[in-house]
Amino acid sequence: MLVRFGIADFIQLGPFAFLGLVVVMSMAMNQEFVDRSRRIDRDQKAMLENDLAGLFKLECDRIIWTNLAFLKIVGYEQEELKGKSIRMLYPDDSPFEAFDSASAPVLSQGRVYRTGTEFARKDGQLIWVALSGTVLDEATGMSMWTVLDITEQKIQEDQLRLSETMRRKAQDIAGFGSYATNLKTGIWQSSDVLDAIFGIDASYPHDIPNWNKILAPEFREAALNHYLAVAQEHAEFRMDYQIIRPVDGVRRWVAANGELEYNEVGEPVQLIGTIQDITSRKEYELELEAHKRNLEGLVLERTKELEIAKETAVAANRAKSSFLTNMSHEIRTPLNVITGMTHLVRRSGVTPEQSDRLGKIEMAGSHLLEIINSILDLSKIEAGKLTLEEVQLDVRGMVANVVSIFEQQAQAKKLRMVIDNRLVSHNYRGDLTRLQQCLFNFVSNAIKFSDGGQITIRVCQLGVEEASELIQFEVEDQGIGTDPAILGRLFSPFEQADNTTTRQYGGTGLDLAITKKLSQLMGGDAGASSQLGQGSRFWFTAKLRADTPSSISEPPVTVLSAEAILARDYARSRLLLVEDDEFNQEIALILLNEIWPEVELAQDGLQAVELVKQKPFDLILMDMQMPRLDGLDATRQIRTLPNGSKVPIIAMTANAFVEDRNRCLESGMNDFLTKPVKPVELYELILKWIRR
Repeated sequence: MLVRFGIADFIQLGPFAFLGLVVVMSMAMNQEFVDRSRRIDRDQKAMLENDLAGLFKLECDRIIWTNLAFLKIVGYEQEELKGKSIRMLYPDDSPFEAFDSASAPVLSQGRVYRTGTEFARKDGQLIWVALSGTVLDEATGMSMWTVLDITEQKIQEDQLRLSETMRRKAQDIAGFGSYATNLKTGIWQSSDVLDAIFGIDASYPHDIPNWNKILAPEFREAALNHYLAVAQEHAEFRMDYQIIRPVDGVRRWVAANGELEYNEVGEPVQLIGTIQDITSRKEYELELEAHKRNLEGLVLERTKELEIAKETAVAANRAKSSFLTNMSHEIRTPLNVITGMTHLVRRSGVTPEQSDRLGKIEMAGSHLLEIINSILDLSKIEAGKLTLEEVQLDVRGMVANVVSIFEQQAQAKKLRMVIDNRLVSHNYRGDLTRLQQCLFNFVSNAIKFSDGGQITIRVCQLGVEEASELIQFEVEDQGIGTDPAILGRLFSPFEQADNTTTRQYGGTGLDLAITKKLSQLMGGDAGASSQLGQGSRFWFTAKLRADTPSSISEPPVTVLSAEAILARDYARSRLLLVEDDEFNQEIALILLNEIWPEVELAQDGLQAVELVKQKPFDLILMDMQMPRLDGLDATRQIRTLPNGSKVPIIAMTANAFVEDRNRCLESGMNDFLTKPVKPVELYELILKWIRR
């Protein structure tokens, strides 16, 4: 209607109509204003409520309004805060009073007050907030405040501040000085620590030319080249060099480290790094290097001395081995004649008186051979060349055999021998010869140093380890005993309880040392306990593997000796004896002629080779040491001949070392027989090989 009619039209209608128009228009305009105001209030309220920043109003110190963001920050509901003092948000009075006294003068001047402080949330958690406030109404003391939670920012700042403090502290402690060099201007900044290292202060020109003056001249070119390489390769600057302090001219060693910073086009614009005084370390390193060079010289000198000593020791060891070999050969050769002649004389028939004298000769020969064998055994053990065998053995039978050997000696001294065997099983695998040798040594000593009473041989098991059992053998006597103070020495080579020239009992002092070393080779040990006048107890241990004896029992058969079998089956065999010693020739030929009336004889290796060229032989007995051509070279030549490629060759020599045996076998010999030769062993070995 208002659109259709103008004001003039309404005037024509009369004054009342115009007045009505005014009223209507006034009402319409008032409604529009109200609606606009409501929209503005609604928009403002939505903005205040949903703002990320916390907002609250205060009248003096009383909270009269908050937005939702503030409530989330402090963890309270609006009803819990409305009308309450802002004091409740502080952890205690001190920070609140500081806030109140600091904010009042600022706000009273109409300015914005800003601060950072700690609030206590409803759950007790302390948070850091940034506060800013301004006065809305001075008459009522109304103010509006903005709150931001800066706890994480505060933590990071504190950590950064702590890290920086620690870094500076560490640099101070370690003596690190820091610097930053602007490569465009050539100006560098330095820390107080660096200035102290360089011996300068703020008055010293901090530019690159004056930095170079501090560098010792001999390092300037190297430092420049290193910097250029670092810039090209985008690497770190690391270099040790010397400086000359301007203040006093003193040289110091420093370790420089730095990193280049580049602009957007890749040009280096700044070098930042640290410098540490390493003079003490460098001086120590240089001193250490000097000591090292000196030590190397000493080591070289000592090495030469050790090499000379080693060569001397090797030469001495070779000399000892050579000496023992020669002595063994020289002693065994005549001993072979003695035992051989004794055997032949006894076989030819003698009177009882002659038999007794021959027995004494045989006993002396056996004793001499025992001494030689002991010396050789000890030499082999010390050289690590003695190897153990592993055969089936019956411990009970072995002990009984040792007792039977010494039975007559014990009876002659009125000694009673008792066996105390505590083993459940007696079947083992081990080195029968060495076990028997150790027990033999102990029983022999017990009889030697006893004039009556009892000798007890005791065997027991001490423990089980995997597949082995630790067996202990003891020999206890009631003889003269030994001072406990010297017991330990008895197991050392050539040691005896009484080394004086008036001692009553003989012996070489080797048996106990050999027993201890053999027992250690067998995984055990040896020892003793004794009291003067009361007797002694000697023991040794060895690891033996348990064995199961065969359950097959064979019917008894008549066993012929090797000599009888040879005489019956091989009397027509052709034998060659190669021997240069006249007496050994005679003994060997007498023993061989018992079966083979015609035995060929060669005086040396050359004759042996010539004889094999002429005719075949069924077996050759070969000596080692002979003039013109020894047994080893003779064997090698014989093996190249048609008649000698397969003929059994047995070494029959006074050389008794393992090396001698190995040399014989390596030269092509088949077996080895040590002088003095026992007839039984000779016949058994000939039978073994002539059968093949």
